[in-house]
Amino acid sequence: MNTQTQSSIHPVEPLEWEGPHFSAALSQFNRAADVLNLNERVRQRLTEPLRSLFVTAPIRLDDGRVKNFMAYRVHHNAALGPTIGTLRLNSDVSLGRITSIAMLNSWRCSVVGLPFGGAAGGVAVNPKHLTRDETQRLIRRYISEIVNFIGPESDIHEQGYGTGEREMAWVMDTYSTLKGYSVPSICTGKPVAIGGTVGRQDAQGRGGVYLLMEAAREIGLSLNEHATVAVQGFGRNGSNAARMLASLGCKIIAATDEAGGVFRAGGIDIEDLTGWVERQGTVRDYPQAEPITDDGMFALKADVIIAAAGAETVTAEHVRRLNCRVFMELATNPCSQDAMDVLHQRKDEIFLLPDFLAGAGGTVLSYFEWVQGLQSFFWNTREVHSRLRQILAVAYERVSNEAHEHKLDMRTAALVVAVRRVMNAMHDRGLL
Repeated sequence: MNTQTQSSIHPVEPLEWEGPHFSAALSQFNRAADVLNLNERVRQRLTEPLRSLFVTAPIRLDDGRVKNFMAYRVHHNAALGPTIGTLRLNSDVSLGRITSIAMLNSWRCSVVGLPFGGAAGGVAVNPKHLTRDETQRLIRRYISEIVNFIGPESDIHEQGYGTGEREMAWVMDTYSTLKGYSVPSICTGKPVAIGGTVGRQDAQGRGGVYLLMEAAREIGLSLNEHATVAVQGFGRNGSNAARMLASLGCKIIAATDEAGGVFRAGGIDIEDLTGWVERQGTVRDYPQAEPITDDGMFALKADVIIAAAGAETVTAEHVRRLNCRVFMELATNPCSQDAMDVLHQRKDEIFLLPDFLAGAGGTVLSYFEWVQGLQSFFWNTREVHSRLRQILAVAYERVSNEAHEHKLDMRTAALVVAVRRVMNAMHDRGLL
């Protein structure tokens, strides 16, 4: 007879991925799950990742030392199709952060109607501390360690923080070498010469602007010379969005990056600012504008403010100061949980374009690249832009209708659309 009492049983320790980053993603999901009235069994299936892999990736450094790096790959859900997600090289990489990104990628793919589930991966390293050769060894070792965990029909890699065309080329080459034949669809964001797609470099910024155009039409905002825009994070995505908005006639009145920011009430010449950044590496000290901080930028009166910097760089205090008609999250998870809560409270004052919708342009281009690679048939720039705009316009209409029908803010509406599609796919496949 078992005489063990309940009080003597040791409680189960929380899984390693259950940390603050995952908690933030879970909080967003639960808001949509409450609207959908999901039962606990379904919630559990959609919150816990399908599979998680932790490996060590040892490489020989240029000075002869051997160093181990921790690396992860997480598949959140594969009901809609193969998983897809970024490869990050960053010192903040952890299982919890990677799991939260994988979950958000599931919703991003779902809300725009792609046949993908969400994944994410990363290596805990500051890429600035590695030489080019060390980075290449690390990427190749990482892929070698997870080769049986990925594939063009199971899990596809994308560019992420700290990785670009060069790293994706190494991913493709390593996987192809191990398989014995060329497999271009194992990753996206590659150089065009080896199976990449045109239109990739500005896809996220362009996609954000396409969605902003849909939102502006709905709320009666004219994106012309009277429309003012401020951009937090004048990197690739933020600068591309600013350049495209300037071409539509908008005035870009402020731009910031990690080193500083600039402001000019009459509008900044974006081409001139871009040239300055290419030479100096930062917007700071741009001579044709005044200096400004992120705190100051978020308090500006503007029609549109774009958050295109890193994760959780927008605080609750920033959101309290917002004096804009549209707030667009072009970066992944740019708002802290407190900031998201304040945005939710201000939903009647500020029109929100949430990150997994506004930032979906890059993922849609990944889908295009994957399809073209499988078919060995490639599209021109006009076709890519046309298909991108069409997919995002349909997704926006779907989310907007959900928001109006059920009186939801756009973040919750987008999550409801995304979660419902994944849930229905799981149900149809008999997974629930």
